[in-house]
Amino acid sequence: MGDFTVPGTSEITKRCHLLQVIEADAPADTIKYNLENTFLKVTIRLDPAIAPLVTEIKPTLAELIPNPPPIPKFPPARECISEFKNELQLSMESLALEYSQMFAKEPNSNEKSKLSLTV
Repeated sequence: MGDFTVPGTSEITKRCHLLQVIEADAPADTIKYNLENTFLKVTIRLDPAIAPLVTEIKPTLAELIPNPPPIPKFPPARECISEFKNELQLSMESLALEYSQMFAKEPNSNEKSKLSLTV
């Protein structure tokens, strides 16, 4: 019966050798047949098969596992450095502008001493 575990198998045929077994306590007049060359052919057919044959697996493995996103390429080192320099320069200029606007109305200490000398 193990042959039916193979996928798609729906019929098996076996050839079995017959053997007469006479127990020790059997009556003495028991007939002993000559079964030396006697075989029995047994065919078992199942419809549908216990393990059906699968021709196409749905869904496929490629459908179950999505493709990973592509690995991003890093820009060259020179490009990174120049981009960093530009960002740093822009931030320094905006900081200097803010600082100069903060103290634009107040004269600095050098201008105060010049004003006191001229007056």
